[in-house]
Amino acid sequence: MKRLLRYVIYRELYRAMRGTNKDTTDSEKANVRQTIDELDVERLPSAGESLESPEQVKAVLQQMDPFAFERLVADLWQRMGWTTEIPQHGPDEGVDVIAKKSIPYDQTTLIQAKRYGPNTTIGSPEIQQYASLKRQYDNVDKVVMVTTNTFTGQAVEMADRLNV
Repeated sequence: MKRLLRYVIYRELYRAMRGTNKDTTDSEKANVRQTIDELDVERLPSAGESLESPEQVKAVLQQMDPFAFERLVADLWQRMGWTTEIPQHGPDEGVDVIAKKSIPYDQTTLIQAKRYGPNTTIGSPEIQQYASLKRQYDNVDKVVMVTTNTFTGQAVEMADRLNV
């Protein structure tokens, strides 16, 4: 898993910097360049060093470009056997990744990817807002929130009640 994360992170950074990702817009490239310039290199492993601790993985993820983080989440679901789609919409209009799978039965999962810094948590209002998106799509089985940080206690309780 650590190697996969490291590979995906460096692949996205490399593609954006070299301009080889034809799907990457100029503004996304600028965002990645800015993110690279702002990296807290003290928290990141050096080149060739593997990500050994959860803290290192978390540091790398928290400093990723938000769009790269969405692509990482989609890539992880694909590696678990899902077909994924990143809807083309404006910033944070709801669903970041739609994952579908037909084995052992047809399933659809809506995924919200929240790449937050170390001092940000997800509260119950975000859980309520995201749970309501399930009604806006057909045949949704589950909603998932992926974050680089933590949930408040109320958010965890709300998620259990709303099946998020």
